[in-house]
Amino acid sequence: MENQDIQAKIEAALNSLEGIQSAVADPLLLQKIEERVQANRARGQIEPAKVRYIAFRLAIAACIILVLNCTVWLSVGIRQQQNKTVQQFSEIYFGTPLNY
Repeated sequence: MENQDIQAKIEAALNSLEGIQSAVADPLLLQKIEERVQANRARGQIEPAKVRYIAFRLAIAACIILVLNCTVWLSVGIRQQQNKTVQQFSEIYFGTPLNY
């Protein structure tokens, strides 16, 4: 019950200038208000850190996908070039294209 009363006083003090001025006379209420403000500031500082962490993880995942796509693209390009060379060799020496 007392905790709810303190919470109500804190809310009333934070919602008006007169409430903050009256809280100066009550050191316990002033301390609770300062704790609430510090907790809100700390919570506000945690959110950007979480966003940066998630963005960093997404950037790493995007780089990995990009590297994998490039390696697949290069390996397929090399294989197609090799197939074309075999096809040309077959046409030159055997006179007919290979049937795969």
